[in-house]
Amino acid sequence: MRKQVVFCAGHLLSPSVASGGDVLFCELAARIARSRPEWDVVALAPDFARADLERFFGRVVTFATGPGEGSQGSPAKVMSTWLRRLPFAPRELSALKPDLVHSTGDFFIDVWPVVFARRRAQMKWSGVVHHVNAPPHRRKNEPAVAAVSYALQRASFVALRSADAISLLNTGVRSDLERLRFDPARLHVVGAGIDIERFPLIPAAERTRRVVWVNRLEPTKGIEDLPEIVRAFPDDVVVDVVGRGPDVHVARLRQGLVQAGVDSRCIVHGFLSEQELREVIRRAAVFISCSYEEGWGISIAEALAMGLPCVAYDLPSHGEIFGDEIRRVRVGDKAAFADTVNQVLARGDTDEERAARRRIAARHSLDACARREEEVFAALLS
Repeated sequence: MRKQVVFCAGHLLSPSVASGGDVLFCELAARIARSRPEWDVVALAPDFARADLERFFGRVVTFATGPGEGSQGSPAKVMSTWLRRLPFAPRELSALKPDLVHSTGDFFIDVWPVVFARRRAQMKWSGVVHHVNAPPHRRKNEPAVAAVSYALQRASFVALRSADAISLLNTGVRSDLERLRFDPARLHVVGAGIDIERFPLIPAAERTRRVVWVNRLEPTKGIEDLPEIVRAFPDDVVVDVVGRGPDVHVARLRQGLVQAGVDSRCIVHGFLSEQELREVIRRAAVFISCSYEEGWGISIAEALAMGLPCVAYDLPSHGEIFGDEIRRVRVGDKAAFADTVNQVLARGDTDEERAARRRIAARHSLDACARREEEVFAALLS
């Protein structure tokens, strides 16, 4: 009898799968489905995401959404959107009666529907935690947003303690969850990875005086640091900013760039397709990440695969995954960050150095990550 595995992605906010975590679960699902034809791998998501999810899933089950959904908006809008969805996901899960449900995030809209559905039907549950939020006073975000996000994640953790397995991106998160009294036997570090063949190596001769930044546009990813950092670059350096985020944060970023006098040489692209992103990276001389929290760093791995030198804040996950292969700067030290980028721009690099960076990226295989996740699922379904 075929086993049904449902990826619960009720949190999605736009028609395009864009964030690193969302791309990761889609890529893993597609590989697991190919490796395990005896499993029916299904996505459960809001209706506007169907078309993009069908690139990865053979079957997509959706629930209806209201007017105005399908865009991120403000944090308050995100919260109200998820609250409106809360009754629908458990109902669809209960109707599907999967053998295994995999929460694709630790957002309450991906976690609590499983709790409700398990009251009606037996199913194994695999959760996921990308990183553990810092207390609100230590998190780089608006105080109210940080406090609500912290409280909601802790509420999700209450539910996730009953999950049969939890997949993690790094050992630091594992240690954090163990301190929060999660059962170590249920915690599995599956990591992340990239499909290196989709990110071709760029010859050093093609480098220009451009810098590229790829991430969600929100305070935890360092967008408030960008204007001051860019202002410290030479006047001939152009910065490409790629990613989407709540409208309020995008507006603040644009305002900050204007106030810093660098809006003419900092291009805010918004979301780009993978092909468009590759072209932006191809033009760049250096990749930067001034994020204050990351579970892994998929965009860094993609840049390394194309040969770019990378400069990032010194996060624990970056040290664990990339080590000294990227230039790491003390978190929040904007002056040192800009100085390091300027040194990289002045120095240049060679084809040999670029090839070495690609070899580093090749260690992080998406196929290997999918096999680790598949092993977790197989153990639960056996």
